[in-house]
Formats: sequence, structure tokens, C-alpha cells
Amino acid sequence: HILPREWVAELGDLHDKAKEIPMDEVMRVIHTELGRPCEEVFAEFDPQAVASASIAQVHAATLHSGERVAVKVQKPAVGVQNWCDLQVYWLVLFALELVFDLPLVWTYEFTKQQLEKELDFRIEAENGKKCALALQPQFGDAVLVPRVFEHVFSRRVLVCEWVDCCAQIHDVEHLVGQGWDLRAVMRRGIEIFGFQIFADGNVHCDPHPGNLLVRHHPRRQGDFQLVLLDHGLYTELPPTLREQYCLFWVSMWLRDLETMKTCSKAWGVRDTEFFASATLLKSFKSLLRPSAAGAAGAYKRPRTTAEMAAFQEKLKERARQVLHDTSAFPRELLFVGRTMNIIRAENFALGSAVDRVAVLAECAMAARGSGAWDRASMRV
Repeated sequence: HILPREWVAELGDLHDKAKEIPMDEVMRVIHTELGRPCEEVFAEFDPQAVASASIAQVHAATLHSGERVAVKVQKPAVGVQNWCDLQVYWLVLFALELVFDLPLVWTYEFTKQQLEKELDFRIEAENGKKCALALQPQFGDAVLVPRVFEHVFSRRVLVCEWVDCCAQIHDVEHLVGQGWDLRAVMRRGIEIFGFQIFADGNVHCDPHPGNLLVRHHPRRQGDFQLVLLDHGLYTELPPTLREQYCLFWVSMWLRDLETMKTCSKAWGVRDTEFFASATLLKSFKSLLRPSAAGAAGAYKRPRTTAEMAAFQEKLKERARQVLHDTSAFPRELLFVGRTMNIIRAENFALGSAVDRVAVLAECAMAARGSGAWDRASMRV
């Protein structure tokens, strides 16, 4: 982490332990959005939120039909807060671009559009439905996307089936305590997002630990089931881009530099190897020469101030080459990169339980060409 651990822990509370809004505000949002008071919609409604994030909080409830549900209620001030946050975000991008002479402001408009969509729970419901339909034929009941109750949801209220979960995916103590294989859990998680990125093209872009849960499989004793929540932040890869990205990943794994250059050139990227490292979230040279990391570690002498300045200038120049033609760069890959980084962090939290890059390369190979997904071929 770049930030101190204490900061990371505090910010981590925004996943599901953020400050809650009072119950009277919750009731007011439900009444305004659904056109009926809470007691007419729900037979029971727990006033204590089971989770509270930056945008919304979730309450357990029971419908008059007897079905237990999770009710996601958007916090009233979120619209204004989001607008303010976006203005600050633009200022930060502008300042960084000015100080470090790197093109950054170009990312703002697409990011703004994606974050504004996240505030409309009707879009989230549609994303979740698409996700469930796409994953079911490939993973069966190994992963669950909670069903949305379409007769009781709106722009700021979402009602889903209740799911009892055991642990967040990065909670090693709980996972081990339940007797689950960390490698199997993490591999399945990576395969789910590998399928979305390389085969389906409809990608969940916020799979943080609060949204990726693990529970006992309801029908297979001793097995586990992943639960994928919060489908508000998605990006959709056009078929051509999805196939190009598949080819780029396969080419990285096969060390096919010429094909990598062809793909990256189409995206306005000049420094292919630097971009590959940014995509892998590790040095691309470690794939070319597995011993390179060890060789690099042999350099023990601290760099002088002049050497550090030269090194930083070289990095800036390489970054400028990566972003040579920002008009050609696919904005969707910004959010795919976000998903990739969250997956990397969760795998790291489990002690790098699996070779993340190898599993993603397998996923790309399995999906390469037509978008077909052949899990039997997923071993490289």
C-alpha cells in the first residue's frame, strides 16, 4: 500500500462500516421512492443496518409474502456529495497533470459518467440480472448473484434476496476456520472476473472484499459458494476491444512482443512493455526472464539524488509514451484495471494463494476468438 496501514484500515470501513443515516431518513427515502410507507411494503424491517457504505446502507427486512430480503437505501446527501467529490477529483487530476507533466485530465469525463450511473439502483438491478444470466451457464451454483425483487425497487431503493454469508474473501482467519482451501476460493474468484473481462465483456468494477463474500454451499456439504454483491459500478467492453484485450493477455503470456505491439498501437500506446507491466501489476520482464527479479535484488547500493532524479524522469517519459494518444485509448480499460488491482490485492491478502497472472492468462486463452468459454482448456 502507498498509504500507511492505519489509513488503509480507516478507509476500509467505507466498504461496510461507514456512518449510518438515522432511521427516520431511511423511512422517508423508502416512502418517497416506493410511494408507500415502509410498513406497507415490509412486514418486518430491522432499524439497525447490517452494512453501511459511502453511497447506501443495507437493512434486513421481511416482505408480507414471508420472504426475507436485504433492503439497500441510498443516503439522501449522496447526490450532492458525489458532485463535490467529482469537482475535487478533477482538481486533483489537473494539479497532478500540471506538476508532473503527465496527461491525466482526459480520464475525468468517462470516470464521471461511470460514477453517476452507480447512483441509479435501476441500472444496478439490470447489471445484476445480466451478471447472473452470464455466470450461471459457466459456474452453475458455485457463485450466487442475489435476485432483485423487481416490484419493489426504484432509483434509490433496491430490494434483493437475503443471503447469509460467512466471510469476506480476504478474511484468512474465517476461511481457514471453515476448512476451505484458500487457493480454491481465490482461483474461483479470479476465474469469475476473468470470464467477465475476457468472455462476457460486462465487468463488475467494484469487487472489493465487502462485495465478494464466501459462505457454505447450501447444497454441497463441505463446499463453498461465492456471493457477488453491489452491481452498480460496471463497464462494458465492446466485442472488438474484448477480443483485442484477450489477444494482448495471451500474447503477454506467450512473450509475443510483436502481437503485443500491434494491440497496444491500436490503443495509442507506444511503450508496450511499460503498458504490459501496468496491466500485469508487476514487471513484464519477470515473465520474460523469471530470474530478473532476483538479479534486480542484487543491486544493493542506494541510489544517489541525481540517480533518483534521472530514474524518475525516465519513468515519467515512459508513462508519457504509454499515454501518447489519449484519444485512441479505450476508456473501459481504466475500470478493467481497477478490477484487476482489487483482485490482486485480495489475492495478496490470502498470501498470494494462486498465480493470479497465470489464471487470468488461462481465462484469456479459454475465451480467445469468439467469446466462447471452454473451462476444460483452462490449464496452461
